[in-house]
Amino acid sequence: MIDNLTLGMSVASNDDLIRKLYTLKMIDANILFEQFISQLEQSPDLTAFQQLQITELKQLCELPYSLAELMGKHSKTLFGNYFWGNETNDRMVYDNPITSSLCAYRILERDSAGKQYLPHIVGYLLEARTNTGWRNTYETSKILETLLPSWAGIPAERRKPSLQLSGPLNVTVKEFPYTATTSDTSLLRVENQGKMPVYFTAYTRYFESNPKAVDSVFEVSTSLAGWRM
Repeated sequence: MIDNLTLGMSVASNDDLIRKLYTLKMIDANILFEQFISQLEQSPDLTAFQQLQITELKQLCELPYSLAELMGKHSKTLFGNYFWGNETNDRMVYDNPITSSLCAYRILERDSAGKQYLPHIVGYLLEARTNTGWRNTYETSKILETLLPSWAGIPAERRKPSLQLSGPLNVTVKEFPYTATTSDTSLLRVENQGKMPVYFTAYTRYFESNPKAVDSVFEVSTSLAGWRM
């Protein structure tokens, strides 16, 4: 089996070589992983997902890698969650922000300094889930395969979201969605006592007498098509 996997590795495509290296590492093959990882790094056309896979292979092979470089490649959603990968590849099955973010999750989960970022990736994966689930069976299986091991030992009551509100409102919220209104302007304290994230929105209404253009989140522009003077 090892002979078949190592055959032609020096001329294999990036995807084929990465798959071979993952498999060979899984069966603890005695090969020069560092040599082939270096071969991959010299490729001029690596995708964002392939770069993450190389980082994971380095970690699995106990080779030096940069956590700062990994975190420097993440993007943020409007909710502040983290994801990796190119959104233009969103419709690709094996190379998209979901698979890239799962790869980053595995790397960070194994790194004691990276565990602090895991809730942001979980938040992104939950953002990507619609009322009918994730997009396909493969994607769902990869997400569950990555997340379930770390959640299996957590009691069900701790996994469920539970908000403790204190101050103007004193209530424990366990059923969502939840909406409340108060005219009290004193400090409102909010504590999430569950493992799952909760999206909390607080807002007030007022009249802005001197409005200014804001483009920090969205930028709206208008133009006239086919206009003739």
